[in-house]
Amino acid sequence: MMASGTSSTAVSSNHVPHRISEALFQESRNNFSSIAVLPSNVKAVEQALLFSMGLSTLVALIGPSGWGKTSLLQCVSNYRCNQKLGTIGIRSLRTQPVRWEHLETVPVLILDDAGYAFRSPRAKHDLRMLLERRAKAGRSTIIAIETDLSTKALRNQLPYSRNWSVGEITEPTKDEFPLMVRHFAKNYGLHISETLISLLAKKLTGNGHALVGALQRLQLVQLSWLTLESVAAACGVLNENLSAADGWDIRDHIVDLIDSAPSTRSTLKSSADRIAFAAFVMRKAFRLPEREVAGYLGLDEGRVYNLSNRVMKGEIVSEPAKILEAWLSDFERSLESV
Repeated sequence: MMASGTSSTAVSSNHVPHRISEALFQESRNNFSSIAVLPSNVKAVEQALLFSMGLSTLVALIGPSGWGKTSLLQCVSNYRCNQKLGTIGIRSLRTQPVRWEHLETVPVLILDDAGYAFRSPRAKHDLRMLLERRAKAGRSTIIAIETDLSTKALRNQLPYSRNWSVGEITEPTKDEFPLMVRHFAKNYGLHISETLISLLAKKLTGNGHALVGALQRLQLVQLSWLTLESVAAACGVLNENLSAADGWDIRDHIVDLIDSAPSTRSTLKSSADRIAFAAFVMRKAFRLPEREVAGYLGLDEGRVYNLSNRVMKGEIVSEPAKILEAWLSDFERSLESV
């Protein structure tokens, strides 16, 4: 049995917080500063940091897919890159067979997707034997497991279970999600308004990969999304991302708001005028492709282009820029209730 397997026997309680906070903000040394530290993942981040600094020997990170286990392993790898690492994902063993015994003597083993081995009795046995030999030899090992098992149940799967430090990640709460958006937006060099942050927190579904994908789409277009006009444009860019769960579609929202908003209800008298203004708004403010606008409004693409131009020239409604500005203010307020 290893005496130094857990962090509590390796460091004093007064020293750990200082070392952890120091490591978190040393961006040039590692990538831990790219992690949004939240109540839902703080235990896993702490264990990964302790392992990176050599203060914990056996660590298991557990939690659902897409919320940071692999990212933490990458941070560990970057932090300990000057050492001889064995970094492997269990899923890859199907196409790239690796002899388990070759991993027994690697000084530092970083093992992703370890839960995948639990699906096969043979792989589960091989993994357990590998971990048992490494634990017995006191070799640094960190594994990530996607599992529904509780921490207590997981420990029963690990050899020398009392020597393992387990860091659990859970799905972020609704209150935590805006913090994640702000943090990752900063990592991508994005400046995002609170209105857009709130909308992403409400409507974006999936895991952390979905959030990263949405922010990367914004990054490809521009970096600053602070103005009301840019919020509208972001809704157009991210319409597919935002409608994935409940079918919410920015085009539905635009048309409904044109019919009901004070800025347009009395100004656009006929149905034809409202359709023309909807085409103008979708193209001008929300930057939706003409084919998406045409398909939704039941028009051909050339008609969408012509209607949008006519509105812009003031042929359908006078002072279209002022009306659009007022309508966008109504739009911003409407997002509070979506």
